[in-house]
Amino acid sequence: GDPAGVAEVRPLAATPAAPDVSFVTACITSSDGYPLAAVLPEPTAEAAAQQQLIVLVDSPEDATRQWPAIRARGGDWIRLVLAHSERPELRQKTEHFGRLGLTPDTAAALTWLAHADGRLTNDSGCGNDLNPADPWMRDLVIEGLDRYADLGVDGFRFDLASLLTRDGGGLVSRITEWGAGRGVSLVAEAWDLGAYQLGHGWPWPTWLQWNDRFRDSVRGLVRGENGWVRAVRLRVQGSPDLFGPDGAERSLNFVTAHDGLTLHDLTVVTSDHHHAWDCGPELRLQQLKNYFAILLLAAGTPMWVMGDEFGRTQGGHDNPYNLDSEVSWVDWSRADEWGELNEFVRTVVALRRAHPPVRFRFFGVGPTIDEGYLSHSLAWCSGDLYVMVNMWWEPLTFEVQEPGPWELAVSTVGEHTMVVPAHAALPRTFTLAPRSIVVLQRTAS
Repeated sequence: GDPAGVAEVRPLAATPAAPDVSFVTACITSSDGYPLAAVLPEPTAEAAAQQQLIVLVDSPEDATRQWPAIRARGGDWIRLVLAHSERPELRQKTEHFGRLGLTPDTAAALTWLAHADGRLTNDSGCGNDLNPADPWMRDLVIEGLDRYADLGVDGFRFDLASLLTRDGGGLVSRITEWGAGRGVSLVAEAWDLGAYQLGHGWPWPTWLQWNDRFRDSVRGLVRGENGWVRAVRLRVQGSPDLFGPDGAERSLNFVTAHDGLTLHDLTVVTSDHHHAWDCGPELRLQQLKNYFAILLLAAGTPMWVMGDEFGRTQGGHDNPYNLDSEVSWVDWSRADEWGELNEFVRTVVALRRAHPPVRFRFFGVGPTIDEGYLSHSLAWCSGDLYVMVNMWWEPLTFEVQEPGPWELAVSTVGEHTMVVPAHAALPRTFTLAPRSIVVLQRTAS
């Protein structure tokens, strides 16, 4: 079976199958490849005649040029989402809105956030920050979520979610109430270019939050950087410094995401910005296993990008969002080449499901964890698992600090699992190879 429990995809929209279907979605992207606004999916045929028309256009000129065709194919009512990439000034926008039957004041106030001098804010990095205080926009968001939920989507992740809080939190509170009523999961990327709200700064405890502190801490430790042991200790137990005692329910842990380097490419590119290191082919598989071991054995919800489990590469490209080519496609033939990594991920996922991360106790190579700047090792016991992490470039000998009996469950060196018969006594000390992780599993005495 598939080791992943949830798949996250970008929203998809369809055009009508026949010209007599009144629901229309026209998605025209900007030159950088991003859709210019959110779209709603095609509803069932039975409901199509009552649905709205959502049109995405690239410029005010496009809007006016397409307007007759839009009206001719429209349903009972029309909503025009006009979005474009920073080029026109607010004044130019309102002139074109006026030509579509909206007053300049309404157009300026309804849809976009702007500075006092009229300049548009750009805390998204893509231009055109929508105004979450606008009742029209709030309704559109909820209706779009409802439509996807009706189609069976059971969770929603909000990119740059802090932008939704510019109204003081009214829209997010409404989404939260809606999500509770629909029984869906809500996930926030709780930051944007103007705000950082990770943890307690995002005051809606039922939301999961992307934890970029987890990403940076684990990348830094596995790369071999100094000073990351204390941070990794916090991240592994659910980031209580960020979320309090319920971090395991609120932290969505990841090492890679849809933007940035793939997991494989973290081991072929050297970059301080990405905490990436070209470790060479002899260490590559081992490092990839190290990333997955920490990710999957930490408290919180683990997430990785499809293909990371079999070494997907973008050729070192760190942001191919606008490339529809081999750079951004998934090469499924790599699943055979990286079969050992794929099996390792399945094994550790099964280990996590059998032993959910709870009640952490931390150690070092001995009874006390070393969180000094030059430390590169730590160990922890969680339930019936004992995890030893050596990210030093020399072997280290660990002394097991918890009573057993133990059996060797997983090692990131060599074969993906090494199981010792239950009757065999393990030594109280283990010498870990450089840059490796060993996991023990407590057995019945």
